[in-house]
Amino acid sequence: MKSFENILAFDTALGGMSVGVVTREAKVTRRIETAREQAALLVPLIRETLEEANLSFADLDLIVSSTGPGSFTGLRIGLSTARSLALALDKPARGVSTLAVVARQTQTRDKRAVLLETKRRDFYVQVFDEKARPLGKPQALEGEALLSSLQENGPCHLAGDALARFTREAGAEWVRAHACGQSPMVLLDPLVMARMGKEAAALPPEPLEPLYLRGADVSRPKVPPRTLEGSFK
Repeated sequence: MKSFENILAFDTALGGMSVGVVTREAKVTRRIETAREQAALLVPLIRETLEEANLSFADLDLIVSSTGPGSFTGLRIGLSTARSLALALDKPARGVSTLAVVARQTQTRDKRAVLLETKRRDFYVQVFDEKARPLGKPQALEGEALLSSLQENGPCHLAGDALARFTREAGAEWVRAHACGQSPMVLLDPLVMARMGKEAAALPPEPLEPLYLRGADVSRPKVPPRTLEGSFK
């Protein structure tokens, strides 16, 4: 069985960029907290992270990218880069859910409900048990439907980048009554992504496709995306 010693993991779905490289000798991460110019900045950021870890693209054993839910534009950029890398380097690629990564990186011994921003009225939400295993499917919910779903699962530790908006809308009193803790976050931890990707690599491969829980606000671009294979040398 392949050991997958050198792993590249990155996320562009949650409003910024996180890149991590894991080897036997090193764990290197880079983060940029902006969603602007992701298409132009992602590959250079990956290259810088690899160089700091003393690796080349050819040294990689596994590529891991987030599959959403999250920003439609960010997901397209991240997944197209992962596919292009996998094709150009003839390396396996795996996807990990943004909700599952947040659940895994949240430091708590309680059940956890992950709330991610949609930039609309609803929230991306999924509930996980004490060991970050999913208790239900990911959903996009708002208003009473969201509150009812959370109450049905009992007290949970709330985590995610939508906590501030959720607290404003649900009310601090509701949060105090139904939450057993909170962990606001901005970006995914690429080292957690790498571990989850390695676990996924031990299973039969699945298509590297985005997880969309609702339709996009804008139409898809008519111009096909540029190919990136030539960048990974």
